[in-house]
This record gives sequence, structure tokens and C-alpha cells, in this order.
Amino acid sequence: MSMCKRLFFLFCLGWLLLPAACKKQEIIDIPGNQSPYYHEIPTLIVSNYVNKVFIDLLGREPTDEELAAETAALQTAGLAFDARDALVEKLQNSNQFVPVDSSYRRAYYRWFYEQSKARFIEGASIDAINEELGPLYFGLSLLVAQADTASAEYFGLLEAIEDLNRLIGADTLYQQGVIDIIEFSRRMVDNAVYDKINMNSFNFVNATFDDLYHRFPTQNEFNQGYAMVEFSDTAQLFGQTGFSKNTYIHIMTNSSEMYEGMIIWAYQTLLARKPTTQEVYALLPQFKSDHNFKAIQKAIIRTDEYGHFD
Repeated sequence: MSMCKRLFFLFCLGWLLLPAACKKQEIIDIPGNQSPYYHEIPTLIVSNYVNKVFIDLLGREPTDEELAAETAALQTAGLAFDARDALVEKLQNSNQFVPVDSSYRRAYYRWFYEQSKARFIEGASIDAINEELGPLYFGLSLLVAQADTASAEYFGLLEAIEDLNRLIGADTLYQQGVIDIIEFSRRMVDNAVYDKINMNSFNFVNATFDDLYHRFPTQNEFNQGYAMVEFSDTAQLFGQTGFSKNTYIHIMTNSSEMYEGMIIWAYQTLLARKPTTQEVYALLPQFKSDHNFKAIQKAIIRTDEYGHFD
């Protein structure tokens, strides 16, 4: 091929390849590899996040000063997860005096107690609980006057009084770390107020499954639970043996599903939805180990979904 023909060939080939070389390259989006642009999130969204965290953890909105300070802190930190964690931990644990609540820690536990009463006993007030105590103390005093302190009725009244007093004291003892979240929840279902709301053994068994696990029992689970509660018969539930109402409650609040129920409740109260199976099992092992419900709340509140940052 002559030099002229060769140059002409290369010139034509270049024109043919030029469109392909200039074509815009396709950007491949790798799932989970997106860079979050938190600095572009409006101040209003961040303020709404702070407001929501205060309401969910303390049961109240932040003051204007609190809202401004916490919003600025989050924005300065670029909405970093450490900054979100710091806000949650502050509201859960700070003993520093604040005019509205005495301390955030006290407000947190007070609000958690109120939420738990709403969940289990229709939000019964301390006055309503004390009203249940009155007749029990009166009945006990009659038996003492009759020198009848060895009967089943006497011990039944004593136990009912103790259960209600444990319910009243659950708030303070949980805050002090004397009882954990499992014992706290057990006290919520083992008292005369809960019995009054869920009268008879049929309703009681169904209610405990629904309140603790967010589901109703299977027929076999119901039969076994009912046998313990109604007849004090020996029965098997979740691989454990029970023979009374007390042992039934112990089994229910110490099963693996009890921890799942707490995680479900956290998602429902904080995100207004149930968690996926993957979300439950991501949190379950550590929660079963340390019983730290605060950590469950923090894991949810720090997410972009909770803050509407996604």
C-alpha cells in the first residue's frame, strides 16, 4: 500500500472511531456505596430530628435553647453517627441538672415507665394502682384480726400487694440498675391491674403473648399456658416446665422471643413499623447478652431512616 493510501486509510479510520471515543461513559452505581451528603440537609430537617429524639426519649419537646444548641452541634459534626449517639446517650444518661426535668436521665426513665404502662396496663396512674391496693390491705387486715394468717387467702393477698408494690417501684429500681428490662417487664404483667384488664385465664394468656411478643399463641402454646394459669397443671412451653401462673410468667419473660418482642416494640414506637427479620437478628445476640434496651433505641435513632436524612 502506498504512503498516500495508508495515510488516507488512517484518516478515515479516525473519523469512524471518534464518536465511540467521545461517547459519555456510563456510571455504575454500586449498592451501599453512595456517599451521604449530610452537609446538604436543611437545618429544618436537623431540627426536626432533634425535636423527635427529645419527644421519643423524654416525652417532651426541647426548649428553644436546647433545640438551637443540639441542632448546631449536629450540623457542626456533619451529622456524624458519633454526634447522633452522643445526643441519645446524653438524654438517656446525663445527671446534669436541667430546669425542665431535674435531669435528662430522670426524665428518660420516667417517660419509659409511662410508655411501658401504656403498653401493658392502659397507662394506669399511680393513683389507680393505689386504688387496687386499698381493698387488698383491708382484706388482709380482716384476716389478721381473725388470726387467720396461715390460709391460702392470706398469702394470696400478701402476694397481690407485693406485686403491686413491685410495679410501683419498678421505675426507680430500673433507673438504679437494681432490676433489668426483663424483670421490669415481668412486673408489668404480674399484678392486679393487668389481671383486671385481662380478666380470666383465657384473656390473660392471649394478652401476655400479644403484649410481650406482638403475636397471639398457637393452639398448642395456648393450651399449655392455659393449663398452668387456670389449673396449676404441669405443662411445657418453649422447652421449659411450668406449673402455675407465676412460672408461666417467668417462662414468658425469659424466653428468646421476649427479646425479639422488645426489639419489635422499639421499632414500632420509634419508626412506626415492625423490623425486618434481618434487623431483629442484627440486634438480638447483644441484647440477649446485656439486656441493654437503651442500646436498641440508640441503634434505631442513629439511622438515616429515623432522621429522614436518606
